Amino acid sequence: MTVKMSFVKYETYLNVLKGRQSYYLVAILFLALASRLIFLDTSYFIWDETIYLMHGQVISGHHAPYNELFSRPPLLPFLISGLSSHEVMTRILVIFINSLIVIPVYFLGRIISERTALISSVIMAVLPVSILHSRYVLTDHLGALLALSSFVCLFYAMKRLNKPLIGFSSILIGLSILMKFTNLILLAAFAPLYLVLFRKNVRLLIFHFVILLITLGPFLIFSLVSFGNPLLPFFKGWEAVAEPLPVGIGFILYTFLDAFGLMLAFALAGLFLLRKKLFTPGLFPASFFFAIILFYYFFIMGKGVAKPQSIEWEAERFMLLLVPFVVAFASHSFSLALKRFGTAFFCIILVISFASLYSQYARAYTPQIEFENGLRNATKEAGLYLKDYPTQSFACLGNCPPVAYYSGKDMTMFFDVSRLKSSNETVLVSFSPLDLQSYTLNRKFCEKSSCSYVYRSI
Repeated sequence: MTVKMSFVKYETYLNVLKGRQSYYLVAILFLALASRLIFLDTSYFIWDETIYLMHGQVISGHHAPYNELFSRPPLLPFLISGLSSHEVMTRILVIFINSLIVIPVYFLGRIISERTALISSVIMAVLPVSILHSRYVLTDHLGALLALSSFVCLFYAMKRLNKPLIGFSSILIGLSILMKFTNLILLAAFAPLYLVLFRKNVRLLIFHFVILLITLGPFLIFSLVSFGNPLLPFFKGWEAVAEPLPVGIGFILYTFLDAFGLMLAFALAGLFLLRKKLFTPGLFPASFFFAIILFYYFFIMGKGVAKPQSIEWEAERFMLLLVPFVVAFASHSFSLALKRFGTAFFCIILVISFASLYSQYARAYTPQIEFENGLRNATKEAGLYLKDYPTQSFACLGNCPPVAYYSGKDMTMFFDVSRLKSSNETVLVSFSPLDLQSYTLNRKFCEKSSCSYVYRSI
């Protein structure tokens, strides 16, 4: 094993992809795309997905029944704005972009070795946690893609202080923040790279931040004009969930075991084997980046996350930027096993590792409407019922954004029963029975252990 010891020895993007490597990466990209497109599902869009879809409607100039523009990042709605009324095409677009994750993962693995790079990209192409979150119309996987791309782009720019590549990395960082506000943490994670720029060419460091500010500028101006504070949405972005639940170390361990299965053991082994190299010039920027992102994950989990019954694994969306690093560490172990014990042994341990993730594959390809013990069925039925109901608006308590999305009717959401009752709306929707004197139950939709209730005023 050889680990390059200096930025000067690292290739640029264009020099790396020569000969067979480029063909391998294209093949892996198609593998990633195929693994995410099969069993394409539009049976249901979850809470956050419907909000981004409705934001896309706003951006495209159409009426949206509900929005949270003051607290949500703008880039995903902008990307899907032209397709937000076409559910299948929206899913395909998001899947296609998310499939590109194998490219920055390849370059991350190449920091260790060429063989590790190829193994990393193959694993990432078919890892169920990536497949599952690549299929959501959400910012988490897209944000991880842009954040990791910005890191490897700036890292490889260190060879000859490549100004165009540094500028491109600035744009990627800006886009990653506009995709997911919590990616502001990248400014801390890039500290070693910024130190190199400061020492070698402070003008390039200034250039980097100027391009970053230009990328963020239009949204900062929009926030200032719309909300009176250009940073308000960024502060809101750190609120992980509306009603967080406390999380212990046991649950955090569960998320790692669930996401990686047996592969986690190989990742820990790979990290151990690299222990003497982690603080060398060639690996330290990646090691520091990994440490900051790991700290961020523990911080977010410490604040508390949503753990809906039967889909506790949903919290793994907060670890998606960690996934490429865990994959790279595991791939280093696999690479050494291939070199030392041969192809047969390598294939056996790789197959066993993926076999340990069987239930996660089943989860990734299960129609979304089947989760949450019938809640999603009951929610969608209530929305579709209101779509043809003679009302222009309704008030709601519970799983409300999907009801607004599927109904197309203006919705006011409440988090308190008393406020819902005093809303004076003609139609009320809830997900538990209400004792109302001036309303009567109009329809009730139940599936498994969940129900939705539609009330109308008397």
